[in-house]
Amino acid sequence: EVGTRQVLDGGDGSAAVLQELAAMARRGELPAGGFEGLAQAALFEPLPDLQARAGAAFARWPEAVPDQPFEFEHAIDGCPLRVEDWVGDLRRNPDGGLGRVVILASDLVVNNTYRLDHAIPAWVTHLAAQLAAGPVTTELIAKVGERRLLPLDPDEAAAHLQVLMAAWHAGMRRPLPLAVKTGFAWLAAMPPDADPERVVDKAVAAARAAFDGNPPHAIGERDGCAALRRAWPDFDDLVADGEFARLVVALLAPLRAAIDQAAEAAQ
Repeated sequence: EVGTRQVLDGGDGSAAVLQELAAMARRGELPAGGFEGLAQAALFEPLPDLQARAGAAFARWPEAVPDQPFEFEHAIDGCPLRVEDWVGDLRRNPDGGLGRVVILASDLVVNNTYRLDHAIPAWVTHLAAQLAAGPVTTELIAKVGERRLLPLDPDEAAAHLQVLMAAWHAGMRRPLPLAVKTGFAWLAAMPPDADPERVVDKAVAAARAAFDGNPPHAIGERDGCAALRRAWPDFDDLVADGEFARLVVALLAPLRAAIDQAAEAAQ
């Protein structure tokens, strides 16, 4: 998001990006010697296009809107859980509609596949925004890829938030058998409207590949996360009792559906 302020002000954020790259070099975060310049060039190369697309998105929502308070309460097992926060970065378009432009640090598209796990934080804020400010559109802008989240009915947004809070509450007491990249791989390979309790060989194979990887050529999600590796060292353990499938449908499928719905509407 370096250079975003300059883009918002109608300028060019390239100078700010170059300054940040120089600071990264001084902190020792880039390769030493002649490779430093190559690393800086590789990091800088996609940014002008990113800033141009971000600038176009901000132009669609030109008016900044004050942060809106968010308060939400949901009782789980008789225990009331309350969330209080602010929804920021809201903007208004000329028609009076509200939107948020979210610049992602990670690519949305990797190896020709949308990485929806990178959109999860924006999705949670998107749900909260529907309750704090009314109908809000979220635009996700990444170096590679961009997507939209359309406004949701507030009752639907509240229902999704209740499910997320219940999962959080359960996850504070025990490890939940859920790995998000693996879950999205499973969803992508499931036939539309398939019963999540039914074993679908293609989906299981896709999820297993995402979880296990193909060492040493590709690291799976398990080996990229010490907590997953400790709790679920084997894919069959992760999916054994069916809770993995139920959590994927409850927690991840709504985000995938919202992304797909927006893409279909755009077409």
